[in-house]
Parts: sequence; C-alpha cells; structure tokens
Amino acid sequence: TSPSILQTARNLHLVAGIPGFYRGGLPLLLGGGLMRSAQFGVYQSVIPTLEKHYGRIEPQNYWFGCINPHVVAAGWAGGIGRGLVEGPFEMVKVRKQVVSGWHFRDIFQGFGTT
Repeated sequence: TSPSILQTARNLHLVAGIPGFYRGGLPLLLGGGLMRSAQFGVYQSVIPTLEKHYGRIEPQNYWFGCINPHVVAAGWAGGIGRGLVEGPFEMVKVRKQVVSGWHFRDIFQGFGTT
C-alpha cells in the first residue's frame, strides 16, 4: 500500500527538514504576482482595444443574453498572457521539486498541447 500523507510528511521532514516542504516554491512565490499581472494586464488591454475596433456591445447583444463576447475574448487573451509567463516558472518549480537539473532552452518545452 502507499504511505499515508502523514507518513510521507514525516519522511520528508526527516530527510529534508522544513525546507523540504517548500522545495521548488521560490519560482512560484516570485512568479505569482507576475503571472497574475500578466493575466489581468492583458485582459485590461484587450477590452478597450476590442471596444475601439468593434464598438461597445450592448447587453441585448450578449450571447445567450448574459455573455459579453468581449469579456470572453479578453479572458482568453489574458489566459494566454498568463501561460506565457507561468510556463517557465512552473517548469523550474517542478524541476526543483523532483531535484532535476534544467537549462534555459527547456523553459518552453512541452508548452503546446500535451
């Protein structure tokens, strides 16, 4: 059988101490604000750009009466912006967690559909 979460935590503490629980966390800590800034920054940039080029969409023209297509497009673009920033940080984090080396050229490896 697999060890319980408590057994795993105990073993991790014995082997690596308290720092072992945070292995690979520094990239996430440093990148967290940057990831969210990219996501919402792109979102906030796309909405006015769409309104400038296509005009403001009135509520009576929302999809299914409740979905603003500009919000959908801006959210999609924001997700891409976040992914471009998050991908490298996640790769470094995971490599640190599994105690594996990494090279800068590996940062966007596997970035496509998997």
